[in-house]
Amino acid sequence: RRIYTEDNPSREMTSAAQLAATSRVLRSINDSLATQCLDIAKEVFSKTKDVTYAGTGVYTVDLKDIDEDHISVDLDNKVVTIYINHTQLQYVNIDYDNMKFEDTEKGLLSFGDITLTLEQQNTLEKSVQDSMREILTKEELFKQADEFAKMKTWEIFQPLVSAVCPEFRVEIEFNS
Repeated sequence: RRIYTEDNPSREMTSAAQLAATSRVLRSINDSLATQCLDIAKEVFSKTKDVTYAGTGVYTVDLKDIDEDHISVDLDNKVVTIYINHTQLQYVNIDYDNMKFEDTEKGLLSFGDITLTLEQQNTLEKSVQDSMREILTKEELFKQADEFAKMKTWEIFQPLVSAVCPEFRVEIEFNS
């Protein structure tokens, strides 16, 4: 069995037009096949570009609610324990300076680079933010953020406690 192929843009354009016309006819008979025909016809005019985004998530701990109910003092062991909330993902920063653009892949009859309207750019940016947020809300990243928050909270309170009573040490725990 042999397969013969050719590079004939005119025939591909004609085939794409015929597939698009077939799609309209099939719409009332077989919607799935009509969609497949139209998708194949569109490939002749399609353009794609891979863009890799980089960014960071900003996690925060709200310390404003720390009061006497969130602090315990163990006089025997000379320990001040401060109870804080777990970290929350506050926002996502897209690093536009570290975006990587691949070459544009073009269908047979597509020319030029990809241009987006402002609305399309906003939709793309929201999609990127949502994807990054999905990754940044994974449990292991929250655990890392919590450990960092404990360390930074300790760095805030230990000098204060040491200034008042040098023999006491600070421990940071999370509210249950």
